[in-house]
Parts: sequence; C-alpha cells; structure tokens
Amino acid sequence: MRTAPALGGTSMKRMIWSITLLILACASALRSSPVSDRQVSVARQLIMKGDYVRATEILTQVLWTAPTNKKAKALLSRSVRMMNAKNSPESLDEADLTLDERAGIVSQAYRYLKKASPNVIQNYFKDARQHERRQLFILAARSYLQVLALSGLSLEMKYETEKELRKVDKKIDLKIESMPQSYRSIYRDAFTLMSVGDWRVAVERWDEYVRSNPHDGEIKKLLSQPDAEKIVSEARLLAEANSALIMDDFSKAEKLFKKTIELNPERQEAIKGLETLDDKINQKKRGEAVSGYMRKATQQAAAGENLKALETLYGAMKEDPTNPQIISIIQEVHKNLKVNQGTVNFVRIPELKQERDVVQSVRDPAQGETHYQKGLVYYGLRKFSEAAGEWQQAVKFDPVNQKAIRALERVKSDLRTE
Repeated sequence: MRTAPALGGTSMKRMIWSITLLILACASALRSSPVSDRQVSVARQLIMKGDYVRATEILTQVLWTAPTNKKAKALLSRSVRMMNAKNSPESLDEADLTLDERAGIVSQAYRYLKKASPNVIQNYFKDARQHERRQLFILAARSYLQVLALSGLSLEMKYETEKELRKVDKKIDLKIESMPQSYRSIYRDAFTLMSVGDWRVAVERWDEYVRSNPHDGEIKKLLSQPDAEKIVSEARLLAEANSALIMDDFSKAEKLFKKTIELNPERQEAIKGLETLDDKINQKKRGEAVSGYMRKATQQAAAGENLKALETLYGAMKEDPTNPQIISIIQEVHKNLKVNQGTVNFVRIPELKQERDVVQSVRDPAQGETHYQKGLVYYGLRKFSEAAGEWQQAVKFDPVNQKAIRALERVKSDLRTE
C-alpha cells in the first residue's frame, strides 16, 4: 500500500497543481478520453485502499475534461485531505476545497496549455457588462484590459474584447471632456497608464486624483480592489519614508522602507531608499568623526603641538579627503611651524583616485524613459501612430523597459482596430 508524506495547506495545493501539470503532458490524449463514472469509481476504490496519489491523478484528469463534475470534486478534496492526514477514510462525500481552489486546478491546466480559461474570460466579461450597465466605464475598461492581459487568448476573443474596449473608451473620453479642467489632465494620465498596462503608476495617479476629488465613487471603488489597495499602501509608505529621510529621521525612514519592501520585495524605490539611507548614515558618522579630529587638532595646535595636530588632521583626511576646511587647517598649521620643507616632513594630502567609466553601451534608460513619457502624452491624445513611434524609440534605448514594451503592444492593437 502506498502512502504520501504529510503536507501543509500550501504544499497540499502545490501537490494538486504539480500532478495536474504532469497529467497535462498528455493533454491531447486527455481531451479525447471520455469522462465516465467508471473513472470516479476507480478513484473511490483507490482512496479506500489508501492509494491517494493515483486517486488524485485520476480525479485531476476527470476535472480537466469535466470541471463541473461534483463527485470528482468531492473525492479529490477527500483524497488530498486523507493524503495529508494519513488516516482511514470515513466519509467520501465531504468537499474541503473552496470554489476558488477548485477553479484554480482547471485554470492552472489552461495556463500550462498556454490557453486562456473560458471561465475566467466569462467572469471578466460578466463584470465588465455589469459595470457598463451602472455606467462605471473605468471599471468596465479594467475588466476588458484584464482579459487582454491573459496569455493564450484566441485571435477571435482578442478582437471581440478590443471591440468592446473601444466602445468603453469612447464613453470615458466623453466623461473626461465633461469634467472640470482641473481634473482632466490627471484623470487622462491615469486612464492612459492603465490602458497601456502600467497598472502600478496608474493606481498612484488615481490615488492622487481621488484625494483632490473624493466624491468620485467609481475611482474610489477601483482603488478598493485588493491589488490597487496594496499599491496605494506601498506608495503612501514610500512617500512617508522619503519625508522621514529628508528630515534625517533615520530610524523612521528605515522602518518605513522595510515595510514597503515587505509589501513588494521588488519595489526599487524602497530598495534605493535604503541604500540612500545607508549612505546618509555613513556620511553622518564620517562627519562626526571629522569634527572630532578637527576639534582635537585645533586644541593640539593651540598648545603648540603642531606635528601632532598634523597627524590628527591626516586622520580626518582619510575620512573626508575633499573637505576644504581640513585642507585649510593643515595649511595654517604648516605656516605655524615656520620651517623649511627640507627640515620638516610635510604631511602629504592624499590624492583622490579618479575612476573611469569603462562601460560603453548603446543602452540609455534615461533617454528611453523620455520617449516613454512622450508616448503617454500622444496616447492620451489618441494619436496612436505618434505614440507607437515614441515607444519604439523607448524600447530601442532601453530594451528591457517592460512598461514601454507593454505600451507598444497595446498601441499596435489600437492601430489594427482603427
């Protein structure tokens, strides 16, 4: 009798998905296999024998070909539970997986096949049309854009989605034109960023907009979505951290930067913020050390201990070689010695090493960002050809600029449907 080791909740789900991917290696065979009660019956017998791995494999096959098979769902849930507990089955009708977890198995299968799940597409379209009926066009556009972001989307579905998105875009344009002048620019910027796939910056702009216009219920609802809430939290933590850094409140800044990284380990602004914080802390320490050396050297010079003062100032120079005040004091101490260079060994001011930049590359991220921003302006004005030109230049100067790459893909779709 085969048994499997105990698994935690997360590991349990990973086990399900891993087995699913294994089965999908023969996906063509699976699609042609009929779903029958016999497969479910075999799985039930395997569970009774304690062979949960094979039972899970069979039930995953059934759910792949028939995602709504209730018996298979219940048995799969029980099989995973028993695999985890290493216990004898008591009842095989209890279902432990949530609806989202069950749907996740099938969605994972579609992703493996690089095809968009029909259930996922259907849900996005359902949400979009509900938003349209309520005249929440930004939310509707967001749902359609989420469909377009799915991998493996068929050409027919892509065309249908872009057609619906274009209708919504026109209604959003009308809304923007009817808005007070003070709100138009930031609203248009945020909508443009969302359209080209720069969701994080779009959310930050929406957050900025809603703070000046808190009565816009649709945007507040958009920002209440979990992924948007996370972005807003990151942005506000980051702003507070930078303010603390400017005020030299190093402890608070460090805490806030680290909290931002906990929310998003890839947030470059927070990572660079910590680097800047370290530089400022080290700079402050060097400054305090230099001040200490200079006070001591001044006292030594006043006591006539000029050579000792020079030695102390040399220590200060090692901390801060370019400090003009240190150099000035050294020169003054030398004058006080009133001797010739041949009689007294003068302290040599350390020479600064000049580092050469030997890295030569055609890559210019700053120039690429400039073209990206210009493209956003053109896109916001619905000048798609000009936007495409700018984003092509952005990718040329910075081939790894994902924002520009996504934006270029978006505008090419717009040009095709014009």
